[in-house]
Amino acid sequence: MTPRFRHHLYPVALAGAIAASTTLVGCDGFVPELGQQTQESCSAADSDPSTDVKFGTDIVAGIFQGAAACLPCHDPLGADPEGYQEGGLDLTSYANLRSGGVNSASAIAIPGDPCHSWLWLKLTSSPPSGSQMPLDRGAMAPAQVMQIHDWIAEGARDN
Repeated sequence: MTPRFRHHLYPVALAGAIAASTTLVGCDGFVPELGQQTQESCSAADSDPSTDVKFGTDIVAGIFQGAAACLPCHDPLGADPEGYQEGGLDLTSYANLRSGGVNSASAIAIPGDPCHSWLWLKLTSSPPSGSQMPLDRGAMAPAQVMQIHDWIAEGARDN
């Protein structure tokens, strides 16, 4: 090989030597400390298959209008429509909910898949973006969060 081509092979030889030394020194047996899990685990299964969750009575009346009081923020005409104005999420009807918000769009409630549905994820301690809902009022009651999870697991129907 002539000397004028030798300098082209040097980077390849150097990269090979580095790879070989890394493999030899390597990380065999090394397990990094990952810390505690930051996202809650999720099962897409309905927690109570014997009970149908109804959108109108259980979700809207029982949660959105009830104790969790989502509508003051997620109703364009609500008392403090910050959730609607900033996130674009309108919870006043099934059609509006299914349209989602700025970040969630159609992934707001993926039928049969609560683990990837923004409506449920935003109620967990590790939402995909922004803050856990309801904002500035503490976490929603676990039974209500599970009811939303189960409604989505059952197909997120307008029932």
